[in-house]
Amino acid sequence: MRDWARPLRGPREILARRVESEGPRGILQLSLIAAAMGALGYLILGGDRGVITMVSLYSQIRHLEKDTARLSEENRLMVKELARLRAGGSESLDLRVREVLGLVQDGEKVYRFVEEDAAGVAK
Repeated sequence: MRDWARPLRGPREILARRVESEGPRGILQLSLIAAAMGALGYLILGGDRGVITMVSLYSQIRHLEKDTARLSEENRLMVKELARLRAGGSESLDLRVREVLGLVQDGEKVYRFVEEDAAGVAK
């Protein structure tokens, strides 16, 4: 079997054959090819528009879409609650103020009940 027909066994052998056949010009060509492949690999995988960046941005978009849907639902419920309070008059508004803010009207007495645990200690 001739030397050129023998299979290559690694980068050193590739470089050695290239130097034997073409001299320093072969090394320069291999270096340029390797640099071009490295630059292309960086642009495809890691650049501003690389695969890794695109996957990260896609994940952020999905997260923001979920947040938007959650906030839209929350907004819809609040608008519905506001419409109910406006339609119910002052009685429903008074009830809501008492429940949420704990406010009382003038002249009312407030009774607070203290709960005790099993040991008889007030919570």
